[in-house]
Amino acid sequence: TGGTRSAPATIDLPETPNPGYDMVTSDDFDSDVLALENYSEELQAVSNARKIAVGWSHAAVLLADGTVKIVGKCYHDVERCTQWKELVDVDVFGCYFSPTQTVGLTSSGRVLHSLDVVEPDAWRDIVSVSCGDAFIVALDKFGKVHACGRNDHGQCDVTSWPKMTCVKGDFFTTVAIDTQGWIWMTPVGKTQHNVFGAKGVGGAVFKESPMI
Repeated sequence: TGGTRSAPATIDLPETPNPGYDMVTSDDFDSDVLALENYSEELQAVSNARKIAVGWSHAAVLLADGTVKIVGKCYHDVERCTQWKELVDVDVFGCYFSPTQTVGLTSSGRVLHSLDVVEPDAWRDIVSVSCGDAFIVALDKFGKVHACGRNDHGQCDVTSWPKMTCVKGDFFTTVAIDTQGWIWMTPVGKTQHNVFGAKGVGGAVFKESPMI
């Protein structure tokens, strides 16, 4: 009770990287990819913006007319994204060693996306959408979490989850908050442990947690 806690004097690092978190060097990604900061002038020239989602090399700007403007370097079909209409939200994913992607949510609760998947076409009454590394997660008005795409880390294993209030995807994991304020998280890496140390799929981690 009371007082302050100081940081440890030393930190013990593993001799080898943990599964799913191998070291990344400049040899592992395309040198043609430029960070978003290199497109700052183009980005700041955008007008009538309402929301923005940013990744490593590109940004998706939701405009007042319900369309989206993509700024930066992408490896997905930008033309497809610029044809989207009646958007109310957007999200992006991308880093220097993973492909970029963009997702959008329409006013009618439909998910639009840049991935080569068909499952989201059948989703209805969606109220929020997010994306990670080659996968999409969404929350419908009934609190059900939907997910599709890459699943080698169990990031789409959410079918048994209870009613949720929000959901977020990033890299190799999906995180959500249920109606009781508990955080649920898919496994990260081959060890089947999430970053908070709770073992297994979708384990409630703790209450009164930080915002996601």
